[in-house]
Amino acid sequence: MGWEWSGFTPEWSDQDERLAPFVGRELRGAALLEWSPPEEHVCDTARGMVAMEFVFDDGHVRIADGLDENTVELDPAAPEYVRHRLPAPE
Repeated sequence: MGWEWSGFTPEWSDQDERLAPFVGRELRGAALLEWSPPEEHVCDTARGMVAMEFVFDDGHVRIADGLDENTVELDPAAPEYVRHRLPAPE
């Protein structure tokens, strides 16, 4: 199943210069990252938030909910994330 059903075709934007090294690179993997801090952090308002991770040969890009706006993150994901890998398309 492709994107045809949605009427939306995702594409890279050049509006964030941090993404420039990834333009034209082959996507190697993708995952949903669920924020799941230790139970002692009961007041963590971001608990259950899901970020999207795109993996390339030479790095990764994570788009996360910054609570008031989306954030683009290039650093390694925090250990509080539970990674749910997405299967590669056939």
